[in-house]
Amino acid sequence: MTITREDLVDRLKQSVVNVVFTKSDGSERTMNCTLKLENIPEDQHPKGMIKSESDQIRVFDTDIQEWRSFNFGSVKNVNGVQNV
Repeated sequence: MTITREDLVDRLKQSVVNVVFTKSDGSERTMNCTLKLENIPEDQHPKGMIKSESDQIRVFDTDIQEWRSFNFGSVKNVNGVQNV
């Protein structure tokens, strides 16, 4: 199954999503993340529109309660489903 960038962003806007990706240093990272405002503390809400340009997707990491980003091309799986 292959997920598109747009599908992933749509899922992130609806709920918390478990994403496994390869970091730029080559290590693997698992992150529970979202773009759903109800899952983001009010003081962490974005001040304007969230722009996800090119391959980068900016998300809120629900485990560490901070904003992070990753390259869509490095995503290995989403919610336990391999992205191939």
